[in-house]
Amino acid sequence: MLHRFAYTETMSGLKDDIPTLLFYAPFALLKDTCEYLCRMMTGSVEDMIITPSHSCRRKNGKIYWRQEVQIIGLDTDFLSMESLSQMIVHRMETICNCKIRHYRLETFLNL
Repeated sequence: MLHRFAYTETMSGLKDDIPTLLFYAPFALLKDTCEYLCRMMTGSVEDMIITPSHSCRRKNGKIYWRQEVQIIGLDTDFLSMESLSQMIVHRMETICNCKIRHYRLETFLNL
């Protein structure tokens, strides 16, 4: 069975200064992916914080949650945000039999 997930990039924090990836994906998959990349990229990324975020998406009487991955202390001289997001997506596809699609922020929020 092929799982389908979605993600987008945005900025968060009090001053919109923290690069953030929003996912419709399981917490456990994101946790394993972020732990692996933090260990592998020590020095380039300080921390990745995963928090559930309420989504306004409602289907069949259920309210859905999305996951926020905040990238703390990204060394942009070594690695861009686009490269890091591609690494996260590739690692998730390696761990799980899934297809992950990128959406623009407006489209992602209206899925």
